[in-house]
Amino acid sequence: ANQAGDTDSKYYIKDPGEGSSKETSSSTGEAVGEPQLEEAQQDGWGGHSNGEIPDSELQTLSFSPENKMNKKAAAAMEEMNKAYKADNGSDLTINEAYRDCATQAAYATPGNPLYQGGNAAGYPPCQSNHGWGLAVDINVGGFDSSAYNWLKANAHKYGYVHPAWAEPGTKKSEAWHWEYARKV
Repeated sequence: ANQAGDTDSKYYIKDPGEGSSKETSSSTGEAVGEPQLEEAQQDGWGGHSNGEIPDSELQTLSFSPENKMNKKAAAAMEEMNKAYKADNGSDLTINEAYRDCATQAAYATPGNPLYQGGNAAGYPPCQSNHGWGLAVDINVGGFDSSAYNWLKANAHKYGYVHPAWAEPGTKKSEAWHWEYARKV
């Protein structure tokens, strides 16, 4: 949770309410389901360092082949994308998932063409959940978009959360940032 910038380990999850996604059959077993929050492993996995996960340990997203994630996070993302596509007629658009350490450092380095104005995603380099393959930036368009509202109503079913630090009105509000919050 500290990696997520939320030292109280509290994620904001909207009650799914009405308009929830069509059911999909899941072959991903334990990868899909409600977030585990406190039980979720957010401090790395497999003995690797943040941003130094070998490609063999990551899974390419079929609907966004330039993006990779932790295998369980990717399996859940695939199921979530199927549900989103069934409800909306198109795939989710992923801007970025796994982010290696060098890219994280470039985002935080003034003068670098990739510089994003300070610590990218609010983290010092090589500490982002992107570097664990557990975070994804989804092109939602904004907090009032149909894609964002769909994710707020449904992402929790697949183990994804929109962290409290990214909520509207916070210092670092990011409608696009979602994290896989199940034990890996």
